[in-house]
Order: sequence, then C-alpha cells, then structure tokens
Amino acid sequence: MRQLVFVVGLVALVAGVAPERAARADPPPANILNAPTKLMKSLGYGEGYKYAHDEAEGVAAMECLPDRLKGRVYFKPTTRGREKDLGDRLAAAEPAGGAGAAGPLSAGAR
Repeated sequence: MRQLVFVVGLVALVAGVAPERAARADPPPANILNAPTKLMKSLGYGEGYKYAHDEAEGVAAMECLPDRLKGRVYFKPTTRGREKDLGDRLAAAEPAGGAGAAGPLSAGAR
C-alpha cells in the first residue's frame, strides 16, 4: 500500500509541477473564498460553496482550482488492483460535467 501511495503521489507531483508553478499567482475561485464583509459577499465570494461534510457522500462537487488549472487530470488510475477500485470511486464521485470536472484527482480517461 505504501508503494502505491508513493507512486500515485509521485505521478501527481510530476504531472502538476509545471502548471502549478505557472498558476501560482492565480486566485482561487470566488466560491471557495470566505466572505466576512458585505463587499466580499457582493463580489460573489463564498457564493455556491458546498460544505463536503453536509453532502450525502462527503464530497462536494464544485470547482476548487483556478481557471488556468480547470479540467486538469493529475491521477489516471490503471484498471488493476487498488487503483481500479480508487478509479471506480473517483468516477462515481464525478459531477455530471464528465471526466476531469471533479478536480485534481479526477479519474479522467483511462
């Protein structure tokens, strides 16, 4: 299991380094930002935020990445062993938008 976690983490790191560096200055989407003031609320901060613990499956289907990183797939599980199980769980958690819409761990195209 440790080897799988290491390999998955390494693949995600290598796939994500370049775009992450380019997008460092990109702000997160307004829907995941806190809105402690009236001005921030009027600008849409926190609008549409879904708290994962309130969702039936414990997963909130919302975009949490900056625009430049939307739709990127950081993990492509194989169809073998535990990766297949994880891929199935990720596919089941994806919103209706399809592959890649769930965020950075989306199963994407296998």
